[in-house]
Amino acid sequence: MAALPLIAWHGRPPPDAIRLLLDGQARLVTGPADDSAIAVLWGDSDDQAIHAVTAGSKRPRILVVCLDPPPAAVCRRWQGLGADRVVAVAQASLVLEEWLARPTRDELPDDPASFDSTGSRLAFDVDGPALGAGSSIRLDGPDPFPPLRVPGAPVVPNEAVQAYVVALERYLERREELTAALGPDGLSRFLELAHLREQVPACMNPTRTRLDPYGRGRAEEGPDWPVVVRRLRSRGAEIELSEGRVVSIGTDGMVIVSLFAAAPRQRLLLDLPLDEGHNVQLICEARWQRRMGMRRWQVGALLLELRRRRVSSSMS
Repeated sequence: MAALPLIAWHGRPPPDAIRLLLDGQARLVTGPADDSAIAVLWGDSDDQAIHAVTAGSKRPRILVVCLDPPPAAVCRRWQGLGADRVVAVAQASLVLEEWLARPTRDELPDDPASFDSTGSRLAFDVDGPALGAGSSIRLDGPDPFPPLRVPGAPVVPNEAVQAYVVALERYLERREELTAALGPDGLSRFLELAHLREQVPACMNPTRTRLDPYGRGRAEEGPDWPVVVRRLRSRGAEIELSEGRVVSIGTDGMVIVSLFAAAPRQRLLLDLPLDEGHNVQLICEARWQRRMGMRRWQVGALLLELRRRRVSSSMS
């Protein structure tokens, strides 16, 4: 008989009603457990509580429960820290039963489940001399989005980058033709179809690692390409700059490491050096993110548009 899934309830013990309801469905323990499938935290816990949960080699699903229905700001805070759901404790049993009945979350192509980034080799020095989060430029002049590069970083021609850009350019052109014919929601419908198509061979081998449009799940080592990331500030006509890195490449998106978090569906502009005289600018849409540290985020970005830009001698 298979062992019951383990739920680790951190902090104050769970209500007796939840213990009784889950009896026979799961093993419920108070405190941390390395092999837990689900971790539950109280909403008044400090940030270190969730960092401890995500520090292991296997990340459990994370549920945060509050005594009263949580306000939107509380939900955003905990989800930004890595929680999967934030609910009132009265709803906790419903969420837990749902998760126990469906051990793995169905992944939609444009909103995949969050993932564990602990132990990743993709961290980079956020205190170095390059652009820091909070740098900004004004949206004025004849070119509001000039090609930019990380200050002082040498540009070494990268055959992998150049091959990727050529292939992506061809693909995005054809994808745009097809999705335009599918109507206003054409891109989402196309990605859903592509996702369903991937499940056909996958169903014959359930242990096969399933890839997603952002390149997650690949066994081989991913790219490590420095980029400049730009996003529009919410308060006005300013663009915030950050050094970033492309760390995973998929069919329709990529994972980048950034020094700032992205808002849902926020447009990002990435500058990726091609050679000494040219950049490629990738226009993306943020679809999910995972906090990696105090000033470090992994962002899943859906690729929307690509354009080549000539870099002036003053920027090289």
